[in-house]
Amino acid sequence: MNIGRISDLISNETCFEMIRENRWPDGIVRCPHCDSENIKKNGHDNVQVDCQHYYCKSCKRYFDDLTNTVFSGHHRPLKVWVACL
Repeated sequence: MNIGRISDLISNETCFEMIRENRWPDGIVRCPHCDSENIKKNGHDNVQVDCQHYYCKSCKRYFDDLTNTVFSGHHRPLKVWVACL
């Protein structure tokens, strides 16, 4: 019996939505560097296209959905890490 891989049952898009909902439950994105709400969306990652990039107009720093999380800096798709959890 082949049950397949659990990572095939979930999508990166769903995982990034879950990260955003948990990181910013009120829907307001805050800068992880200065806690400002003065944020501008700044495209998406080239490899993980569901990862939103942002620019903080207050501290003038860039960040993404995974900045300062345990998932930051890893090169595996987010759905692989979520499947491991």
